[in-house]
Amino acid sequence: MAKVLICNIGFLRLVTAALVDGSPQHLNTNLKWLEEMIKVCVENGSAGNEIFYQLVDISSRINGFLMHFPQSVKFARDFTIKTATLLKKKYPLEASDSYCYPALLSNALLMSLLTGDNEGALSLSNQAVSMFPDDPVFMMNQAHCLALSGKKEKAGKIYEQLLDMDRYYHGKLSLGMYKDLCLLQKYGNCPASLLQIREQLTRRLKNEFEKGYTVTSVKSDSQAAKLGIHVGDQLFRYNGEPILDDESFGWERIASLWSEKKGDTVTIIRNGKQLQLDIQPGLIGVGLQKIQ
Repeated sequence: MAKVLICNIGFLRLVTAALVDGSPQHLNTNLKWLEEMIKVCVENGSAGNEIFYQLVDISSRINGFLMHFPQSVKFARDFTIKTATLLKKKYPLEASDSYCYPALLSNALLMSLLTGDNEGALSLSNQAVSMFPDDPVFMMNQAHCLALSGKKEKAGKIYEQLLDMDRYYHGKLSLGMYKDLCLLQKYGNCPASLLQIREQLTRRLKNEFEKGYTVTSVKSDSQAAKLGIHVGDQLFRYNGEPILDDESFGWERIASLWSEKKGDTVTIIRNGKQLQLDIQPGLIGVGLQKIQ
């Protein structure tokens, strides 16, 4: 059974990676099939850290991808909660001692906020914070929940704590908060109090946003190659907004394939000059490295 299970997990990883090549009309069907496969893996797996962590990693990758697809956010939230519940039941020791389990809850929480289920998000937040009360990621999610529940003062105190803690995290907490608030704004669940926090973070992260990413490789026959993007160019903006990280940028470009919007823009810097290029939906075909 162990060999079969490992093969299933390997196959599950391949299918997860191939999911992005699907089409919108097949997305939910493929996801339901993936959900059943994860259920089989969990129910037939032997107890142990390796299987637990592999399944958590696969689940996190799937919902990280789905977060950029409005038509699938609710499904992704339910999928994540079901997977977390299954894992906790099958691997109670690993779930109680591991950061991964509350991290899954945290992913489900953010997707609950995106769909406007603030009460459901607050319940998930309380579970995660009860396991790791001083963890900044779970504190951040709790602050989002409080702000969206109208408890601005409590939320504000937590945001202040996080910004103070950020000196030890080299700006990662500020960037994480900014990414969350951008998603909430995209999905129409970002009240004025959170927009003010976002503006504060924009000022705080200004230097970070001005750096962008260096193009380290260009695939032949790709959009980048056809547009004349070179290795060494600085990828600076996407649709006029800062590029928050290369993973999110990749998901956004994949999501653009299924968007009704036709085409986007990227801004690059070459020899000190800014160039704005029109790009079509889909991946651009570049390797990126964050400018330090």
